[in-house]
Amino acid sequence: MAFVNLIKNLFCIYLNKIQFSKYFNKNTKLSQIGYQEVKNFISEEMCDEIINYFKPLEKEKSYKNNDLIYIKRKQLNMGKYKVYDLNTSQFFGIQRNNFLIQKLIKDKKIEKLFLENIGINLKIDEVSLMVNDPDNITRQPLHVDTFYPTNFKFFVYLTDCSKKDYGPYTYVKKSHLHTIRKAKSILKNFINRRHLPQMELEYSNDEADLVVGGKGDGFMSNMSGVHGGYHDHKEKKRYMLVFQLSREQDKYSPVSDSIN
Repeated sequence: MAFVNLIKNLFCIYLNKIQFSKYFNKNTKLSQIGYQEVKNFISEEMCDEIINYFKPLEKEKSYKNNDLIYIKRKQLNMGKYKVYDLNTSQFFGIQRNNFLIQKLIKDKKIEKLFLENIGINLKIDEVSLMVNDPDNITRQPLHVDTFYPTNFKFFVYLTDCSKKDYGPYTYVKKSHLHTIRKAKSILKNFINRRHLPQMELEYSNDEADLVVGGKGDGFMSNMSGVHGGYHDHKEKKRYMLVFQLSREQDKYSPVSDSIN
C-alpha cells in the first residue's frame, strides 16, 4: 500500500505540472514565485473585532459546537506520524459563525484577486482562524499541502507579523514549479518511512522567504509550493485567517465536515 501511495504521489506531481503550468506564465508574483502580498486587505479595526469575537471561545480542549469546531493540535492523533505545531489551535467553520467573515466572502474580493493574478476561477471552500502561540520546538517543517490538484489559500494576519520573531509564514519561491526536487523529497521520505508531503529532507529553512506583514495584510499562496510557519517563533501570539480555495471542478471536503 505504501508503494502504491508513493507511485500515486509521484504521478500527481507530474500531472499537476501538465495541468497547471499554463496558469503560471503571467507576469505576476503569484504566478512566477508562488505567493503574493496584498497590503491592507482589511482594517485594523476589523482585525480586532474578529479576534475579540473568537478569543473567548478558545479553550484548553478541542470541542464542536454546532457548526463551529475548535481543534487543539496537541490533542490530535496522527497515527504513525508525528504531530507538529503543538502550540497551535484552529477554529473551523467560522464562515457560518461570524458576520464579518460572511461579509468578506460575499464581497468576492478574494476570488477576484486570484482571477486577476493567475486567470483561474476559484471558489472558497472553507475559512478557519489559526491561533499560534510562540513555538521554536514543534513547528511543522517545510511541506506541501497537495501534489494534485493544486489548491490555494488566502491568509490574513489579524495581528502584527512584521518581524520573524512573530512567526510569519514562509515560502520557497518558485517551488510551486518544482517537480524533480519534490519527487526526490518524496522518495527520501518513502525510504525513511516519513510522511510524504514533508519537504525538509530536500529543502532548507534558509531557502524560504519570510512573508512578513502588518495587521490586516493578506497574501495569496499556491499550496503546491513548499511552505511553512517560521520555525523560531519567539514572541507574541499570532492570529491569522485562512481561506481555502479550489477550482470549481475540483472536489474539496471541508475539514469541518470530517471532524466528529
